[in-house]
Amino acid sequence: RDSEKRRFGVGKDDITYQLSRLGFERKDAGLLFTDLERGRARAFVDMMANLESFGGQRAKDVESIRKLDRETRLSADRRIAAKIDRYSESDKRKNDVAFEAAFERRSKAVQRIATRSPDLASILAVNSETLEKVQESLGPRDQMVYFLPYRIEDHLKRLIIRKKTVSFEKLGTTGLKFERALQRLQDAVVDPDNPNQKRLANELGDLLEIKSLAAAENNYVIASGAVHLVPWGALEVDNPVLVLPTGSWITHQRPADAPAGQADSVVIVGDPDYGGKLPQLPGARAEAKEVSALYKAQAIVGRAATEDKVRKAVGNGTKILHLATHGKFNTHDPLQSRIILSGPAGISELTASDL
Repeated sequence: RDSEKRRFGVGKDDITYQLSRLGFERKDAGLLFTDLERGRARAFVDMMANLESFGGQRAKDVESIRKLDRETRLSADRRIAAKIDRYSESDKRKNDVAFEAAFERRSKAVQRIATRSPDLASILAVNSETLEKVQESLGPRDQMVYFLPYRIEDHLKRLIIRKKTVSFEKLGTTGLKFERALQRLQDAVVDPDNPNQKRLANELGDLLEIKSLAAAENNYVIASGAVHLVPWGALEVDNPVLVLPTGSWITHQRPADAPAGQADSVVIVGDPDYGGKLPQLPGARAEAKEVSALYKAQAIVGRAATEDKVRKAVGNGTKILHLATHGKFNTHDPLQSRIILSGPAGISELTASDL
């Protein structure tokens, strides 16, 4: 399916790939960032459109946005052709204007949907901020590591976004070499007694040139393709690595800024009782308790960490949902990725689709 192939930004027509390639070659950081974020927004809408819960008017609203997304993609195709085929500056400008107009029509359609279904509109909007806004939200020693879509024969590329600067980096490894190294590490992790795990993790870290992450206080990673599967916690990175679905998420209120006394808007879950089906996670329990102390909230741990208890705690929505438990990532159908909670049979699996 197109939604599965696109994987947050790359579809069968490769629009985001082509736009990002052009933006990287021209070192146009602002335009490149915007194209990448919009590609992720289109992919998210396609993925959500497959949910069975979208019926009736909601299904019609989703389809109307998908139709506008197809118009936007056609405009993007013309925009790519204009840049590649060396159109005149006036023709390039006309295509840019047409592309922006198509995206504006989409924004207005989402606003109309918001009048009757605010929750659906918030999903369809997938608001993307400007590069400048994202930079404003970064701390003075933070950096965002934004990986570009790639093909296996390409060298991996990424943007390093800091508060005042943006760097364009082309890594020494190709997509194929990186994915093979990642697979070797994944195969080794399956065997807990494999003596090569650390060596393979170091090899993967070298390919990703993780030494550049050492100077940052916080590293916000925006993944692409198989970079989504990198086990950052297994690599030699001392500073925090936080993987975000889009760059614009950094503009949301940061946990350190959360006002005291708002425990009712925070749900923290850690180390459910797995009934012997999976290893317990004492570190996750300690993590949950530390985070709950920051927000003056009560962590849900052990046998209490059931789906019913978590749903009751979340209610109609929560400002922060912190989960420290086992999970399973489905690369082919992301909405079937799941977290593991306590259940009558030992464990209960809660999918992204369920949420």
